Amino acid sequence: MRVPKFVLKAAQYAAGVDADGLWGPKTLAALRQYDMEHDEIKIAMGDKDKLIVSVAQHAAGMPKRKIDGIYGPATEKAVKDYVAEQGLDEDKAGARARARAKTQSGSGARSRATAVSKGKARTASGWATWQPHEGPDIYEIDDIDLRDGTIITPKRGMDEIPTRRIMKQVYGDALALGESGIKKRLVSLRDLPGRFNKGEGKLYGVHKLAAPHLRLALQLCEQFGVIDEIYRIGTFNYRHMRHDKSRPLSYHSYGIALDMNPRENFAWSPKPNQRKVNPFTKAWQKKYPRGLSEVVVLCFKKVGYAWGGDWPSFRDPMHFELVARRR
Repeated sequence: MRVPKFVLKAAQYAAGVDADGLWGPKTLAALRQYDMEHDEIKIAMGDKDKLIVSVAQHAAGMPKRKIDGIYGPATEKAVKDYVAEQGLDEDKAGARARARAKTQSGSGARSRATAVSKGKARTASGWATWQPHEGPDIYEIDDIDLRDGTIITPKRGMDEIPTRRIMKQVYGDALALGESGIKKRLVSLRDLPGRFNKGEGKLYGVHKLAAPHLRLALQLCEQFGVIDEIYRIGTFNYRHMRHDKSRPLSYHSYGIALDMNPRENFAWSPKPNQRKVNPFTKAWQKKYPRGLSEVVVLCFKKVGYAWGGDWPSFRDPMHFELVARRR
């Protein structure tokens, strides 16, 4: 299936990135986030074309039963109407998206709206947007040194983070338990610092053993002055890696993994000549101008989280997981 350019533009506009009709990692990250935020969309992560069409169908206000990622006459009409309503012509689409994002960043108002009634088009972009940390980075406060390589054990937390070899014994076997079974081991966190996920101070779907570590990580982010960098955290999502049933379950299925600010911290696979793009170098900052700061990453590492940005063959800087490497 070949997706028409106007459909990609509609999906990009709905996901809050420049509607330029060009496919790339930033568009992929934004569409994945949109997918994650809307239960009506159920498309395998590896199916790029169906993901694009599904987001466009949802944005155009098509009923849930027709959001199937298949481009046909009904989709064509609905998406063309949406494109016309939003003024996404060839010359103005990117400018409109940038102007919209600038306005939202300044106001802090909610912009990702769901349909007000069945069949009406959805508007674009996220509830909150990235805010830079202003001022010098601080790595040491009192007796906490983020760079010393030690891990803090939170109250009621795990003394040692389980490795992949034993994690199922500790967290439970999510595949054997099934979605309903593993959900019995999840908790909701309340009264958390930060403005993420609508600014309610809540996170749902966190494994009860991971909960103290996540709470302490966010408290450290607040203590070190970087908590407002975080505007979006995704937690539990019962699925196989990349939505491929031939792969193992994702750690999100256990409630022990997080995706943070995915739009700005998109995943990518470096080519051999790109391996020099290491975290927090000038080359990294050029690729991720709005990426998570080193201080945020170190706050999560300080309580035991592994960070996907450290993986040299597949950089995934949005991703954190409470699983240790081999000891």
